[in-house]
Amino acid sequence: MRPLSLIALLLALPCAALAAPAAAKDDDFEPDEPLRSLALGPLPRAKAMVSADVGWLRSGVGLGVGLGAALDLVLRIDAMPLYEKGFGGQRELQGGLRFSPIAEEDLRLTVQATGGQVFISKPAEVVTFTTVRGEILLGATFDLLSPYARLGVRTMSRNVEGADAWQREEEIGLGVERVLGRFVVGAEGYLLARPHRSGMGQWRLRVGYAL
Repeated sequence: MRPLSLIALLLALPCAALAAPAAAKDDDFEPDEPLRSLALGPLPRAKAMVSADVGWLRSGVGLGVGLGAALDLVLRIDAMPLYEKGFGGQRELQGGLRFSPIAEEDLRLTVQATGGQVFISKPAEVVTFTTVRGEILLGATFDLLSPYARLGVRTMSRNVEGADAWQREEEIGLGVERVLGRFVVGAEGYLLARPHRSGMGQWRLRVGYAL
């Protein structure tokens, strides 16, 4: 299945999840749990969160929808407006799943896998790359600030002399989050590493809102 076909299928999942009837509950005995995000998940079933982040290299917007069983659907659109001074350069559309096998009150482990396409505007054409990304996040939740560590690996395919070649980059980051009602705000610093190149220090500011 082509990446764009997979993304189109993933786009249909939020409507199905949000349209699913919520289980009846008694507010006296089942109060809503407070939002305790670490990198915006996991989400309750049929609940959604929108997010936006700004960074020197990449900025973007995202949507997460809880599918139940500690599984979330994640969709993102990224661009490089600060680095490239506008939106006419590289854009990326990706979709995938986020799984939180450990989501206790004070500890959180999240694994995320996404795939998509990168679009690069050239003077005479638009070049596309297939991308696959995997991330692992481990953190702890506290009332004041919630720290976390993140490891991400991103591979990109490109056509070289008629054959597909894959490039890889890695991200190692440390960040903090703060929950303010329905809002989640966070900041992260990370090192971006590519084979045969020096690592580059990067930063990211994030805000999310639970719908």
